[in-house]
Amino acid sequence: MCGIVGIFNLDERPFPYTLIKRMANKLIHRGPDGEGYYIKDNIALGHKRLAIIDLSPKGAQPMTSKDGKWVIVFNGCIYNFLELKQELKSLGHEFVSTTDTEVVVEGLAEYGVTIFERLNGMFAIGAWNTAEKTLYLSRDRFGVKPLYYWFNGKTLVFSSEIKAIIEHPEFKVKLNFSALNEYFTFQNLFSFRTLFDEIAMIPPANTIKFDKHSTNNVKHNAWWNYDFSQPDEAMSFEDAKNETKRLFHQAVTRQMIADVPVGSYLSGGMESGSITAVASSHVDRLSTFTCGFDMNEVTGVETNYDERHSAELMANHFKTEHYEQIINAGDLRWSLPKVVWHLEDLKVGMCYPNYYISRLASKFVKVCLQGSGGDELFGGYPWRYYRIFNSSNQQEFFENYYNFWQRLVTDNEKKDLFTPLILPKVDINEPQLIFKRVFTFNNKLLMKIY
Repeated sequence: MCGIVGIFNLDERPFPYTLIKRMANKLIHRGPDGEGYYIKDNIALGHKRLAIIDLSPKGAQPMTSKDGKWVIVFNGCIYNFLELKQELKSLGHEFVSTTDTEVVVEGLAEYGVTIFERLNGMFAIGAWNTAEKTLYLSRDRFGVKPLYYWFNGKTLVFSSEIKAIIEHPEFKVKLNFSALNEYFTFQNLFSFRTLFDEIAMIPPANTIKFDKHSTNNVKHNAWWNYDFSQPDEAMSFEDAKNETKRLFHQAVTRQMIADVPVGSYLSGGMESGSITAVASSHVDRLSTFTCGFDMNEVTGVETNYDERHSAELMANHFKTEHYEQIINAGDLRWSLPKVVWHLEDLKVGMCYPNYYISRLASKFVKVCLQGSGGDELFGGYPWRYYRIFNSSNQQEFFENYYNFWQRLVTDNEKKDLFTPLILPKVDINEPQLIFKRVFTFNNKLLMKIY
């Protein structure tokens, strides 16, 4: 997983080594296998390493390019790094490790920050250009790897988690009331602000530049975005099935590249079952992990929430080494403080079961595949969609769907929820505007919400 952190004083003030080390230590749970630091004048980079590819010290970070022009801290995994490595070798670059990190830093030396657009994988990167005295922060297309930042016009602090930023002595913890309004609407945040005032998340597929000329108005520039307005090419249904299968096999196989044991979550559903089917063909004895619930006093529809039986059938079919975690009634209460501490910026989802199942998996493997997003990609959970079937126009579509996605507190109820002190600080209508812009497929519009 790894944890990255950095400080950049644009006014050229130096800072003590103890500060960047204290901030990095807040991320030790992300990377217990090693640490490293780069400090030069007014820039400091820190890294906590979870060693996955090339477990030797050659993979240590921060890592510097051979020409000395780039220094990076990197969290993630690049699935096409072997192809990029061959390309860079043909251009004269030499490599001393087998890591994907070295491919990224040498790619920067050859192509500059445009290399980020060619990376197939999940990543959060802080890249310091030693010649230009410029810092670049970049995040993968789907925003799998988190990357937060705080910038007050003089000091930039970035990190994989908010808790490291809070350690900076100049940062003052305050609540972002607009984000709170958004969270109470959706039980989630569609924008890139956080519940911590002045801390933002870098949007997916964005590379942000900071130098001595930077101002408080941080410019988000997307180098990729979803666009479903036109099909890529004419394709029969049979061809589409075959291509989907090919790409799925390719994706799972690529993500199994590691020098440590790889396992898979197995819920019993279509997505994790399909991943396990492919992954088990590449490993003699794949470890799989399922989270279930104590069903002794459960009846009716709630019995469907326990998927252990389906998972056990799949585990038996694919001959995996299968482990189960059973959650009891009191486990939510016990785990909640730990879940909130890890989440920081609260999101909707199966957070506490995920906490338990990942804790179980960590006892056996370092890398675990999961099927998050499969239902969304292939139209699962149909109860999400039937509320808009009768919409006669775009406006009616937005109104029907927005009314459904007001998950915690409706706009009409917020006047009763917020106190007279908070109510003037929020725009009750803003979440509806944010929701509409989710459907525009225009990243530039979306960035203005931050």
